[in-house]
Amino acid sequence: MFRRIAATALLVVTHAAFATAQTSEFHIDKKSITVSVTRSVSVLADTATLTISYENDADDPKLAYAQSDEEAGKIIRDLRHAFSNLRIESTKLTLSQADAGSNSAIRSSRSKLIREWTVRVPAIDVDKLNSLAIIARATRISGLIWSLADRSNCQKQAEDKAAAYLTAYANELASNQKRKLGKEISRTNAVRLPAFSVLGEISDDLPATSDPTSTTILPGLLRCEASLTVTYEFH
Repeated sequence: MFRRIAATALLVVTHAAFATAQTSEFHIDKKSITVSVTRSVSVLADTATLTISYENDADDPKLAYAQSDEEAGKIIRDLRHAFSNLRIESTKLTLSQADAGSNSAIRSSRSKLIREWTVRVPAIDVDKLNSLAIIARATRISGLIWSLADRSNCQKQAEDKAAAYLTAYANELASNQKRKLGKEISRTNAVRLPAFSVLGEISDDLPATSDPTSTTILPGLLRCEASLTVTYEFH
C-alpha cells in the first residue's frame, strides 16, 4: 500500500511539471479512483477590437467641436465605405483646455478635443483598417484586443481533448494497478478562455502605416483550456 502511494505522488509531480495547461492528477482508494486532467488548444483569433482616435484643437470649444465633426465624420465615412462589416461599439469625447502662451499677461487657452471610437472588425482586416484610418487622418490607432466571435468551437475542442486524454489515462492507471474501471460515479468540468492573446499581442499604438497591403499585424493566437474530473468505481 505504501509503495502504491509513493508511485502515485511521483506520477502527479511528473505530469504537472510539463505545463500549467497540461496537468494530470489522480487519487485512489479501496473502491474508487478520481482522475483530473487539464488540456488546452490554441486557435487563431477571428475578431479584433481596437480604438481609433482623432485629436484637434481650436480657439474655443464650439470651434473645436465643429472641426472635429467635419474631420471625424470623414474618417468614419471612409472606413464604413471600405468595411461593410465595421461595427462601432462605443464613442467617447474628451474636451480639455490648454494654455497657449507662457506669459501670464497674454496667456490664452485653446480647446483640445479627442474623439475616440471603439470598433470591431474581422481579424484579417486589422492591417487594412489601420492603414486606411491613417490615410483618413486619424491621429491614433491603439488598444488592439483579439477575440473569437464564437467561442463554442474552441471550447468543444478543449473539452474533447481533455475527455479523450482522461479516458486513456484512467485506463492506463487501472492497468498499472492490475484493477478495472467500473461505472462513472461523478463528472465535473470547466472551460476557460483567457482574455489575453499569447501571440501577436500589441499593447499600445499600432504601427503607423499608410500601405493598405501591408501585413505587419498578424491575428493573435488564443488558448482555450478545459479541466475535467471524473470519479469511477474501481474493482
